[in-house]
Amino acid sequence: MTWINKSTLLWIVILVFLLFSLLGFITADVIVIQADKSKLQPVFGEIYFQNLKVALIILFGGIITAGIIPLVILIQNSIMFGVGIKNASYSFENLQYILTHGVLEMPMFVLFTFISLRLTYEIYTSRKNDISIRKLTILSIIAFIGLTLAALIETFITPQL
Repeated sequence: MTWINKSTLLWIVILVFLLFSLLGFITADVIVIQADKSKLQPVFGEIYFQNLKVALIILFGGIITAGIIPLVILIQNSIMFGVGIKNASYSFENLQYILTHGVLEMPMFVLFTFISLRLTYEIYTSRKNDISIRKLTILSIIAFIGLTLAALIETFITPQL
């Protein structure tokens, strides 16, 4: 990367996540709803494949749209995360529902956004095709494992809280 190095790009993605999460938190109206544990019946496959679908849209959507789709999804998820944290913060029980899996899930989406933007940048600017596919593949595998763990936590641990 010539005008922006890899670690700077990662920090930009993290900063976008934090700023829009804060925006969602600040602007949210508080609607405290007590979660009914008896109605929490998450299905691992549904949660995992929804997260997988979003992750793949982030990864490949960046290449097709020059990075716009990953940023739009990151901003949308960040705002929703901020709103969710604000509303859940008024009830510890609700907060633990979000934090138990969200603390792992959201960083994985941040990582997917970084991978997508890095890959997109390299494809659009590299004349030598010196993209480190190996490194991006390793990061993608880590992110997919993280999403799998988040879905397992959301399915089997969160409902027990």
